Amino acid sequence: MFTQEVGMRDGTKAVYRLRILEALDYIEDHLDEDPSIPHIAEAAHFSPFHFCRVFRATTGETPGGLVKRLRLERAAFRLLTGPEPMMLIALRAGYDSNSSFTRAFSAAFGETPSQFRALRRSLPCLPAPSGYHYCPEKGIRAFEPVTEGGNGVEGRLVDLEPMKVLCVRHTGPYNQIGEAFQRLGDLVTRSGMDVSRSQWLAIYHDDQDTTDQASLRSDACVSIEGDDPLPSGEGVTVLDIPGGDYATTRHIGSYSMLGKVWGEFVGAWIPASGYRPRHAHCFEIYVKGHGDGCPESEFITDIYEPVDPL
Repeated sequence: MFTQEVGMRDGTKAVYRLRILEALDYIEDHLDEDPSIPHIAEAAHFSPFHFCRVFRATTGETPGGLVKRLRLERAAFRLLTGPEPMMLIALRAGYDSNSSFTRAFSAAFGETPSQFRALRRSLPCLPAPSGYHYCPEKGIRAFEPVTEGGNGVEGRLVDLEPMKVLCVRHTGPYNQIGEAFQRLGDLVTRSGMDVSRSQWLAIYHDDQDTTDQASLRSDACVSIEGDDPLPSGEGVTVLDIPGGDYATTRHIGSYSMLGKVWGEFVGAWIPASGYRPRHAHCFEIYVKGHGDGCPESEFITDIYEPVDPL
């Protein structure tokens, strides 16, 4: 397995900044159309699955959160500058009733839309970590990528060999995948498979920011070799994980921190590496964990993100 240490690259940061700006331009051009994640990601030349983590790390907001904020800022502009009926402004902001629009607007600006229209003479901006706001005129926009976070994550690039794994599907919150591992372990034990040299891992198929928790798909897996008969059953599959370039980092400690590590790694370390996530399976390999009888503070998890050079 080839490994390569990677340092920070200013040129890569500039490329990511430009791509996120392209995503922001697309969002603002399609505010009335409820822009979808795949279309925004395509505009920024990112894989849809990995785009949300990169976007959130760069802007400090999820795509959905930023769309909601820009729509409210645009609604505030329209309240101040035109005679449009309140209901039409509400509809264009994505709300199907005056009451829902009033609740959201009041929570954001501290005043009802009617009070805002009657009393305001200038347009306030809502909090935006990157400084990007709705602007009625096209042109140069203020935008400063968020750089905090990610400094504690150390990664490297590896060239992995292809791997075949036996999988049991889990549907639901990712932190409940333990039940699928239990089913997989029971299948392996009953079949008599020799997994003494195997790796246990989890594959994640959906982004948590854009998928309902109850619909998240993941697989509890164990690596397999040879052509021995494999156990079968409902939700059991065999999957080939392709080889190639991966970025990897090691987390030591509780599984509860893995979401934060993933966010910093994909959102901050990889953008500084000269690589970008590619559309393929990302996964965790559990080097040391529950089955080893050690405390959570000693758990070892390696995470792998498929990447391509920019």
